[in-house]
Amino acid sequence: MLSKITSDAFASRMFLLHPAEPPARFLLSSPTQGIYMGKTRLLHAPFFWSPKKTINPHMCVVGISGSGKSYFLKSFLTRCRLIWGTGALILDWAGEYNTWVRQAGGNVVELGRHCGINVLSCPKEKRQERKRELLDALEMLTDLGKYPQQRILYSNAIDAAYSRESDPTLFSVYKLLLKKCKGNDHDALQAAFRLGELVVAGGGLFSPVRSISMDELTVGLVCLDLHSLPSEAARSIVALFTLSFVKEQMRSTKYDESGIKLWIVADEAWKIAQDERSDLINIVREGRKYSFGLIVASQNPTDVHSTIFSNAGTMVIMRLALAQHRSYVQESLRYSGEIASAIGNFSVGEAAVHMVFSSQQHFSSSTFVLGKIDGEEPLLSVRLRGGKMDLELDRETFVRSLVRFGLSDAQVAQVNSEFERADYVLDVFSFVSLLEKFGFGRSLVVSFLRELGIKDASIAGIYAQLEMRKMGSEADKIARLVVSDAEIA
Repeated sequence: MLSKITSDAFASRMFLLHPAEPPARFLLSSPTQGIYMGKTRLLHAPFFWSPKKTINPHMCVVGISGSGKSYFLKSFLTRCRLIWGTGALILDWAGEYNTWVRQAGGNVVELGRHCGINVLSCPKEKRQERKRELLDALEMLTDLGKYPQQRILYSNAIDAAYSRESDPTLFSVYKLLLKKCKGNDHDALQAAFRLGELVVAGGGLFSPVRSISMDELTVGLVCLDLHSLPSEAARSIVALFTLSFVKEQMRSTKYDESGIKLWIVADEAWKIAQDERSDLINIVREGRKYSFGLIVASQNPTDVHSTIFSNAGTMVIMRLALAQHRSYVQESLRYSGEIASAIGNFSVGEAAVHMVFSSQQHFSSSTFVLGKIDGEEPLLSVRLRGGKMDLELDRETFVRSLVRFGLSDAQVAQVNSEFERADYVLDVFSFVSLLEKFGFGRSLVVSFLRELGIKDASIAGIYAQLEMRKMGSEADKIARLVVSDAEIA
């Protein structure tokens, strides 16, 4: 049946308008040419991120804690590695990625007293450039910029260290500044104190017995674990000079049409992400022509320098709770108020994606919403160590075994909590003691350990060690008592 309607009523139904999402040709890619991220909220179109469709491969990810940033990054990097063989160097400020990187077969570099970085180590022809980088880093991370005379003292001390030693360290510079202090020079005292806070507090970090191999950092999946370093300044110094090396290596490579060679991931690196002198800026400006990609993630979008923000080809915006953060991102990217208000109410895993496409576009919105990040579920494992054994188990399988054994939900949660506190590597003695504390007898526990795949000889050794601990003895301190009949005279 036909009926007459007015033109304004027809227009209000919006039959001829495309929803505020890019056309399918901008969202879809071959599975080997793009990385699947999720389905759009309005049309449920699958979205494959492709570096060939964006103006550059760089990415900025913002969202409050718990919004799903880490889950997205781990899934994205996993797929890039599986599909394209792309490596990743993760500057891990909070120790959030080390367990996942190990489980994914990557390499975790842990810095400390015995393994560190010599920031002065470089070819002779690059020494002046390295000196400038160190002085700029100290200005970025301390109040050195207020004291030009102290910058001159540092410059002279670095030159002297290079002339006196073939491979000087920051400790060499610190000792030279201490000699200046003998004349009661106030600037020298302050300069030495500032550097001493880094050098002395860091132990052997900046004058290491063994320096990390920078070449190894750019091969495969690598996590540079910075969270255990003594201060924010120490973490930032290490990150800055790691980026300096990556920048130089990047400039020595050629563009690769097959895809991205390496992702550099800086998560919550606000100290180095908000200063224009940081090499993050150089990488975001030059990385595309060398097939290097940068991913910067932050809870606070204002912590990211505007150059990074404006030069990122892709923005992933997860939930932002503060109105000023939502306004800052909206004003920068110029998307609709509807999307801006939705961002404040996103659930975990929801995200708005803003793309700067490389080809000319004839549609209104470059920003669209993903109903959910369809990521890779992490394969978590737990390990039991001790008694000359090291057993690794899939976490889900292990939990099911605990339930079958008879543990209640509360007891399973307690076991999980113990593993989480120990970074999923628990000594078997603590585990057995916990089962006994729950009221399970020795024979039941022994049967359960056998079910997990622990051999009888190892089980016997576990209980022998537990008995020694109960008696307050250690294996190397056991006395041997020999009883014999006395001879009768």
